[in-house]
Amino acid sequence: MKNIKFLFVILFMFALFFSSTKAFAFELELYYDKVEELLQGNANSSLEDVINSISLGPDEVIVRSKVDHNMAYKIKEVKITSEEQLIKEMGEDSYKDLTNSQKALVCAYRASMQPSVEERKSHAYRDCKVNLYDTSDFEGNDDLDPTGLKQRIMDTDFWPGSFEKSGNVRMGSAHFRNETNAEEGKSIFIHEYSHTLDKGSFIDGMYGTDKVHYLDEITTERAAFKEGWAEYNEMLESKDKVKEYEKIARKNQVLKVESDTMAGFYLSKDNIKAKDTSAEQLLSNECFMATLLYRIHEKTGYNSKGEDKISAAFYATNNEDNNMSNVIKQFLKDNPEDAKVVYEVIDKTLLGKMTDKEFLDFVGESEGSLEYVENRKKGFLAKLKDKFFKKSDSKKDKETANNSVSESIEDTTATIPVENEDVEVSVDKIQLNGDSSNPFDD
Repeated sequence: MKNIKFLFVILFMFALFFSSTKAFAFELELYYDKVEELLQGNANSSLEDVINSISLGPDEVIVRSKVDHNMAYKIKEVKITSEEQLIKEMGEDSYKDLTNSQKALVCAYRASMQPSVEERKSHAYRDCKVNLYDTSDFEGNDDLDPTGLKQRIMDTDFWPGSFEKSGNVRMGSAHFRNETNAEEGKSIFIHEYSHTLDKGSFIDGMYGTDKVHYLDEITTERAAFKEGWAEYNEMLESKDKVKEYEKIARKNQVLKVESDTMAGFYLSKDNIKAKDTSAEQLLSNECFMATLLYRIHEKTGYNSKGEDKISAAFYATNNEDNNMSNVIKQFLKDNPEDAKVVYEVIDKTLLGKMTDKEFLDFVGESEGSLEYVENRKKGFLAKLKDKFFKKSDSKKDKETANNSVSESIEDTTATIPVENEDVEVSVDKIQLNGDSSNPFDD
């Protein structure tokens, strides 16, 4: 009898544990951080003296600049639980009265409340704090910042980003001060929050010597996979992002490569058209990776549970060493009926660049993949060549057809500018002050 009672107690404890575990959810909390004052040392007082002379009220903190060691910010931080509260904290009564940069922060908040983010939150493996930094009082203020130098520093200090160690997200209004479409705040929030769901570890040097990445840059396969995943999530939420990224993932797109000898420099002599790259180089471009995932999604959709098949495969393989090949293999394992269309999308998106061996390594060997490869050159790739290389194509293009298969479109895409202010620049671009080699490290 005692044994039966003991067994009952054990079973009850197990049931209680698993029910509580299932009910547990990691938090996604948003805070509004108003930059109230810029603090700087001067000829008469050091920054430390200035900071010590400041009287802090409730919820006020001092945050030091990571860029300028002689600069700090007085910030008031408030937890946000509604859009109405956020707008009032910004000092206005309605959304229409806000600055463009403030509207972008509101759009980021709205995005955090939508059902698709709630579904993503179910895959979180840690809490996430989102800081909405509002520097609007100092944006374009010639009296406070006649040279514009402080604005450039704030741009960098509050540049949108996600952080590997903490799992937190930073959104800064300064990034949107010249942005007319406030919805960009939503896209960047989705991008950054998606990064926090990715367990893939940061590898030193994966973004190059300058620790920066751009949509049209060839970096590394790890960087392109991580950024491609985040951009894919943007595409799921925005048709405008689909058009923007699809425009880059084309055969005639000029891709840039960071100089081997000068960190942060991109020389025209190193530029290369997508159709002239190798498969490895295309796997190292984030836009091609995001587009690959989205095109597979477009063709295959959702599983019987209503889950996006691509995301389901990503979360099933989510670990510190995850990569695109792992996700594709998991996808094919879960959805064997979609194998042929996935093979064709891979060939189409990667411009037919993969050798048969590279293709099999990427998707895994199976009866279906071996059959596809056996008929690949005379099958799908041949159809692509017939479709994409027309009579008007040059003799040189025809000669390179076996290595360059892509969509037949006009080459209307210009090289993406590298200036910080351009919207095409990667939203993760963070200039560090030398105290860390990790752009996700806060």
